Formats: sequence, C-alpha cells, structure tokens
Amino acid sequence: MDIREWDTIKDEFSKAAIILGNGASIAFHNKFNYSSLYEIAGDSKIITDEIAKIFKLFSAKTKSFEYILQQLWYASNINKVLKIKGKEMDNAYYSIRTALIDTVQTAHGSFQDWKNEDPTFSIKLEKAANFLKNFSTVISLNYDCLVYWIIMKGKDLFGNWLKDTFTDNGQSTPDWDMLRTCHGKAEGATLVLYPHGNLSLVTDREQLTKKLTCKKTSFDLITFIKEKWETKEYAPLFISEGDSKQKLDRIRSNSYLARVYSELYQVGNKIVIYGWGVTEQDEHILKAILHNHAQIEKIGISIFNEDSSCLNLIYKYFPFLKEKIILFDANSINCWIY
Repeated sequence: MDIREWDTIKDEFSKAAIILGNGASIAFHNKFNYSSLYEIAGDSKIITDEIAKIFKLFSAKTKSFEYILQQLWYASNINKVLKIKGKEMDNAYYSIRTALIDTVQTAHGSFQDWKNEDPTFSIKLEKAANFLKNFSTVISLNYDCLVYWIIMKGKDLFGNWLKDTFTDNGQSTPDWDMLRTCHGKAEGATLVLYPHGNLSLVTDREQLTKKLTCKKTSFDLITFIKEKWETKEYAPLFISEGDSKQKLDRIRSNSYLARVYSELYQVGNKIVIYGWGVTEQDEHILKAILHNHAQIEKIGISIFNEDSSCLNLIYKYFPFLKEKIILFDANSINCWIY
C-alpha cells in the first residue's frame, strides 16, 4: 500500500473539495473517539428512567437526541396553537434537552476548557485554518464546534476567507455563489458546508435555519447554545446518529440541509477525504459526492496507522475509481493540524 506524504501531493488537490470526518476532530482530542452521544449519556449516568422511556418509544427508529427533541418540539408548539394545556410535553422536552446539553458538555467542553487543557490549541486552530483555505469547499460531517472556531481563527489571520453561508448575525445568505468570491483583505474564498448540521445551527418556529453566534472574545458557544435552547424558540439542527436512510430523511426535511446535500452533487472533479471512515451510515454522502464519477480526476484519502478500511465502501460502489485514489498519511507535515 503506497501511502504518500501530504506535501508531495497537495499541489494536485489545490482548490479541491475536502470532506472532514470524525477523525479530524479526534486529531484535536481523543475525547471525540466515541460511537454515539447516547452511549456517553449512559456511561455518564445522564439518562434518567423518564428519558429512557422516551427513547424506548422511538427505539425502532433512532437513538438520536436531536430527532426526539424535534418531535417533542413540534408537539409542544402544536399544543400551544391548539391551546392544549399541560406541562408534560414541555417537561419531557426540557429533560431531553438538558440531557443532550449535559452530554455535549461532557463530550465537547467549552473553548476555554480546550485552551486550559491544551496550550497548543490556538496553534492547531491556526494550522487547520491555513490548511482548509487551500480548498474550494469544506464539507464537515461533524456536529462539534471545531470548524466554527477554525473559521473565527481564520478571520483573524486572513480575513473572511472561510465562509459557512451565514452572516455575522446568524442569518442564512441566499447567494452562495457570491460567497465563493474574494472580499475585504481575504485573497481567496472557501465555502464551508454542514450536510449533517452543526451544534451552532438551529431552526426557528418558521422552520428557518439560523446560526448561533456569540461574541468573538468569549468563544463560549456551548453555554450560549444552552441559553438559546432554553428559550424553546429554537430546535437544534445536527445529525450525529442514525443510519444512512434516517439521516437522509432528516436532511430532506430541512431546507438548509437539503440545499447543502444538492451542493454535494457538484463539488468538482477533485476530492480529498480526511478523517472520514466512509461507513454505510454515511453512504448517502459518498453517493452524492461521487455521483458524477465519470468526471472524477482523483481522490485523496487520509490513512491513519495504515488502516485502509475506509476504502471498502468506495470499492463496493465505485470499484472503477480505484486507479484514481491517492492515499496519504493523516499525520503528514502541513496536513490538517500537523
């Protein structure tokens, strides 16, 4: 197996699209090396008997916090419209939401936590920002706040180069093509997309997607998210669990996610995959980005500890692309945070 160093192939992937999987987050900290939020909640004794009963009701469909929260949120708003009194629905929503936030805080931590734990954290953010700005499109499959922080670090370093389709006040920008042009001191433009949503994204009662933003100096986004969720004006928009069909159904039910998904069909003819295991749970992403497979020129795939299991699904669905795949070491110099 020929595994290259990133520096020897990076010029071949200039302005390509890059997909970030959970391995990109694990590179920052091993705390992201888990299979599901539900397992963390169980191990941390966050799941109460009441919450367990609610999950059991949906057990045939999902163990997804955000899916159940969304259903309870819909039901609560319907009750308000119909003037149906009763606090049981609100209490259930509050319990699940609190459990989710507690689980996320356990798994994620605040910006200040990261800085306190890792004195090189700011340097890692800077390296990641400089790495990502070499691509035309960043497709982050992760729900965490790392890309959010990387975008903010990038603004300090080279202006508004990394853009996630939302304005500074959290409103969605309709003209995504405009975002691919240079503005201000930025000498380039990279569009950041979240096909599975993100912790920073919410939907309001009109089903509009917004981005939660907090003051640049605080970076305490997790606390800010918790405060906004407590108002019950917003529902979280991120998909961290479920099989491919469940995820795709969730994507199609939201206008932002649906638009992002349609963008995946036209990401270009050069693709880099970093830290993505390419499992069947995300086969909808794989089929979308390789939809125009005849036009694909090359695919760069990161390999960690010589584990090439991420290739299995690609070879299963697109065996004829084997000759177009270039493997590179995930820990290469000048790659991601290295």
